[in-house]
Amino acid sequence: MIVKRRFGLPPLFLMVLTFGLGLVAKTNGGQAQMSKFDGVFCEGEGDSQWFQMLEDCWLVLDGSGALCSLTKDCYSPEQDRFHEGPYWFKGFWSQNSYGMVAWWPLLPDDKLRALKRSYDLLFAAQGDGQTPDFHGYVAPIGAMPDATFLDDDGNASFHLRQGDCEVARHDAMLECAAADIVAMCEYLLTTRDRVEIFKNIRLLERSADFLDSRRDPDNGLFRAGPASNLLAPSYAGTRMEDGSYSWGYLAGLQVNYCAALSRLIEVEKLAQQADAVKRYSARLDAALKALPQLMTEGGYLVKYIDQFGVKHGVYGAEKFGYMEGTCNVDAIAFGVLDLQASHRAYAAMKAVAGLWYKGLIRNNYPILDDTYDHWGTKEPKELLWRYGFWVDGGVWGTNVARMVLAQYRLNDFDGVWASLSTIMAEMRQGTANAIWISTDMGTSGRPNELDTYAVPGAALRGLWECRYDAESLTIVPHVPPGIKHFRQKQPLRFGKKRIYLEIENEGSRLLSAKVNGDVASVTDRLRLPYVSLSDGNNAVILKTGE
Repeated sequence: MIVKRRFGLPPLFLMVLTFGLGLVAKTNGGQAQMSKFDGVFCEGEGDSQWFQMLEDCWLVLDGSGALCSLTKDCYSPEQDRFHEGPYWFKGFWSQNSYGMVAWWPLLPDDKLRALKRSYDLLFAAQGDGQTPDFHGYVAPIGAMPDATFLDDDGNASFHLRQGDCEVARHDAMLECAAADIVAMCEYLLTTRDRVEIFKNIRLLERSADFLDSRRDPDNGLFRAGPASNLLAPSYAGTRMEDGSYSWGYLAGLQVNYCAALSRLIEVEKLAQQADAVKRYSARLDAALKALPQLMTEGGYLVKYIDQFGVKHGVYGAEKFGYMEGTCNVDAIAFGVLDLQASHRAYAAMKAVAGLWYKGLIRNNYPILDDTYDHWGTKEPKELLWRYGFWVDGGVWGTNVARMVLAQYRLNDFDGVWASLSTIMAEMRQGTANAIWISTDMGTSGRPNELDTYAVPGAALRGLWECRYDAESLTIVPHVPPGIKHFRQKQPLRFGKKRIYLEIENEGSRLLSAKVNGDVASVTDRLRLPYVSLSDGNNAVILKTGE
């Protein structure tokens, strides 16, 4: 069995992979400095470098000293929402913003509202079968935009297909639709706001139903045309004999559809929509059952299968022999693959040294030879398609954030540290590039952008994993082993209730927990039913050991 149903962010099974390995000693060549720490986000005792890293991840929300600032770079006070950054016409891109899902449980009220308003703009531009976008394209009902824009006079515009390169070739943004469902459902499960649930549930269902219309009834896979992937237009689909491009079976769409439905089902339960729960549960089971067709013998997902049955993204193959990072990252981060399969896929990625740049995950390695720009060759026609520059082999902050969630899930604290060290070194100098241009061109002159601000959120959410469902919040601790005592001063959000977490971190197994002073039952995780929690603040104290 390689896949399981998952709700909320993925379960954590406290596998002993890196506990006790002296993480900082491995990464900086010296001994970890054990001391007491007292900051704005957290306090405790242990590895001072880890404490400072987590503290800085919180402080980037508003900036501190030389740290860059999410509010300064990506917030519009006039519109009370977030956008991509100062040089992007206050646009909000679905595929760029996906990693921000990590922040939902932690954002203060004002920033939570602003991020939600950004997603409201995306859903306001949802395809209706009638309204043309900026390019004149009329999308099917339920399709979601690539990007939305709102000028200072309140005039909105949007792209319902990926808006770069040969737009006329492009399909609707299918994988973005799945990602948007994940993001909105995570918000609704985190806040339990019934007004917002009933405001958005039909929009979510329209997108889910639109995606289901692309399911092939013969094999349960989804037909996706060119540039319908996350980080489009790096996917071209099937090249037909006449030189045109058509659909293929896109692994990322299959993965994120499963992640989307697992969360939508829980929202439907909150809304007491029994028929919808039954309908979407059957679709989710079918999609999970079909997923193994997209796996390689090496245990990782290909990018896609074309109409001739050729798998694209089998590493080392003579043709199309790259490894695709994005779909594998999401399969692990959002719990679509079970733990055993996740370890196997991650090991395959780690074994490919070229897939990593300064500790950060690339979109793919090596260069693609199946884009519509240079199909069948590794010689791009345009600079934009140069390897490592943009969507082909680039390093995107949104992907790094989801990889950090995946690394926490697998207890690869060295991997988390490597990702954070590179990102936060830049942020401590006031830099938050969306794309680390992993070529000799470097990142000089790029503006600060929203994508990379997702990484600090993943660093904080990953400590606890925060699996939300219709009835409960499940916590599984992922506190790095160098930290012995940790108290988080900023709460996790759960509806109108707030969870303050503290842990005595003495080993790899969760041994006990107290909730508001009362002993709670634990396995390898702590489940907190909403009805069992006090209104307002709740104190949760965990203890791990061997």
